[in-house]
Amino acid sequence: MLISGVGGTGKSFLIEAIKCLVGDIWHPKSGEIMCAIVAPTGIAAFNANSTYIISATNRA
Repeated sequence: MLISGVGGTGKSFLIEAIKCLVGDIWHPKSGEIMCAIVAPTGIAAFNANSTYIISATNRA
């Protein structure tokens, strides 16, 4: 799933809502989410509490 848009449109809010929903449905006891949340830049990754896409794929 790709979530994009200009600043202030609620992308981070949507990501957090999806993380909560996935955690409740797939792992109600442990709360673990078994998916990767990645971002195209380090700043976007920091803001979304995720991982820079290059780091996630171990490619330089």
